[in-house]
Amino acid sequence: MSSISLPAFYVVVLFLPVEQGSLFLGGKSTDKFVRIVLQHLARHFLDRKSKRACFDMYERALASFIKTKGSDWEVSPSQS
Repeated sequence: MSSISLPAFYVVVLFLPVEQGSLFLGGKSTDKFVRIVLQHLARHFLDRKSKRACFDMYERALASFIKTKGSDWEVSPSQS
């Protein structure tokens, strides 16, 4: 079980390599960017407040791994 009462098999991580010079943000090439797509399959947000709290948690967790390496990131959520 995870710390938020979900079985570990609900977590699937795919790392998709992107060749240097192949990622563009605002028309400019960058190699300091991570895009994270989250598919919420086990939980649904009942309101904006709970959704915001969840994504604030993601941002704090990601900052300690990504921001400290000098990169920027984007989290793209989708709910099923």
